[in-house]
Amino acid sequence: MKNGDNFLTKFREFIYSARLLHKGDRVLLSLSAGKDSMALLHLMNNLREEYALDLGIFHLNHKIRGADSDDDEDFLRKMADVLRIPLYCRQHDFLSQQPAGMSFEEYARTIRYRMLSSIAAEEHYYRICTAHNSDDQVETILMRIVTGTGLHGLVGISPSRDMIIRPLLWATADEVYSYLEDNGITWREDRSNAENHYLRNFIRNRVLPLVQSRIPSTSNAILALGENASEQLQLLQQMVERCYPDLVCVRDDEVIIRYERMGENRPLFTHVCAGQIRSGFQQYVSRGMLLELYRKAHTARGHAELYNADGIRVMKTRQEDEWVLVLSRNTMYQPVGEWEYQVSPVRDNVCTISEIGIVLDIRVTDYSEFERRINKPGCVYVDAGRCENLKIRNRRLGDRITLENGTRKLKELFVDLKLGPDEKQGVPLVVLDGEIACCMLSVTKKGDDRVAKKFKVKKDSKKILAICTITS
Repeated sequence: MKNGDNFLTKFREFIYSARLLHKGDRVLLSLSAGKDSMALLHLMNNLREEYALDLGIFHLNHKIRGADSDDDEDFLRKMADVLRIPLYCRQHDFLSQQPAGMSFEEYARTIRYRMLSSIAAEEHYYRICTAHNSDDQVETILMRIVTGTGLHGLVGISPSRDMIIRPLLWATADEVYSYLEDNGITWREDRSNAENHYLRNFIRNRVLPLVQSRIPSTSNAILALGENASEQLQLLQQMVERCYPDLVCVRDDEVIIRYERMGENRPLFTHVCAGQIRSGFQQYVSRGMLLELYRKAHTARGHAELYNADGIRVMKTRQEDEWVLVLSRNTMYQPVGEWEYQVSPVRDNVCTISEIGIVLDIRVTDYSEFERRINKPGCVYVDAGRCENLKIRNRRLGDRITLENGTRKLKELFVDLKLGPDEKQGVPLVVLDGEIACCMLSVTKKGDDRVAKKFKVKKDSKKILAICTITS
């Protein structure tokens, strides 16, 4: 058996044993143009007929490597055309929109998964497939160890979580490379992988080679640590559920923890809170945050907000005669004065509005999509006509919008909707060539979006912009 055939067999067996795919699945592949991604594309295409798969490709152009980034996108477009697979490309200027206090890797991961989830929902994909391999697993666990983690973090990357699958997680980078060579598969090198500015690159290029030169079994030991942590976590969770039934309740978008039943058991409190925040909100939590939650929960008098950051809000309140913690998602950050973002009206964009914690996917579309999705929550369509200047900003003194029934001051509109001061500052306005084309009130959850009369989409509209909130 050829090495390539053996690799495909292992790939197929891993998918079967981990139950990652079902016949007829619609799968969105998250691909760069590098080695792992091209191997994944080739392998999944090989299983296309066997599993009756309907494949799509997602690619995020990070715009940080100039022409090389654009060449990666072009490379994937050609591959998608040859294989007849739909391609969904998005561009994002990470360097100019990166929020303060968030690393590039964390920010890029957040944006990428938000976009993947949004496209999967819109295009009805059942699975999101990434190209992580076992070397990525080793690097991830080691990164978490050196930056601080608990038992949850030691588990590393799972083969599947919700709709995300990682069918290459069993293979090493060397095995992937051999498969590419054996099958004559081309890829593009990302030269930024050699730069040690980013933590993962530093771990990969400097730390691991140094440790492995002294201890060759380092990678295997770290992988075993992850497997042991996963088993211990499963056992611990089973014991908690048996000893403390009904401790956690999920209602709509809220997680309710009946923490009063734990008494003064701090390890139990931090374990349960960490697990719920990670599983329910996909957020990493520090030990400092967990200890602060414990202290506030036991000392705050009456109803109180214990935490409000990173898109998570934790409230202490009373329900059914007992004190509980209510965990919910809070994407509205405190706006700081005026904000404004310049966006191209002629190509696809992703605009991160860090001041209010939302991400907008902005792209040119057609009338058929407008008809299908006109009532989709968090998505507005405007007729951009010949406009050459597009801005997304918050309100200014004297702003007006011309609707079907006449011109209204935004100040009056916001008063009618009973918006608070922060909410008024957090409403995104779509401004085309200096005119307010749309007021995205749905962001506040207190009103429907308003599209100005001049910019309403018609059957003969030449250029239609779809502006959609990307959910996390």
